Amino acid sequence: MEIPVLIEPIASHGFRARGCEPFAITAEGATQQEALQNLRTLIAGKLTGGAKIVPLDVSDRNNSWLGTAGIWDKDDPLIKEWIRTMEENRLKDEADPDYL
Repeated sequence: MEIPVLIEPIASHGFRARGCEPFAITAEGATQQEALQNLRTLIAGKLTGGAKIVPLDVSDRNNSWLGTAGIWDKDDPLIKEWIRTMEENRLKDEADPDYL
């Protein structure tokens, strides 16, 4: 797994590596690599302490249009004619200098 990390120099010494939520953790080190390693260690400590990283699907499962997706047979002659007509109309519209 990869997470975005901001590495920035610290005015007085070294570097600071900072993750974003859910890894809102900051670690410092004398070098960029040391700051990253210290951040990695902090995150690993959370995981070994029982924390888990899991995906969460937040898509709208109540979308009434989802049930119609992919129901048309692309080889149906009526559907082919419909697609061809849309393509012709699009080309005609795009060729019109006053379109839009």
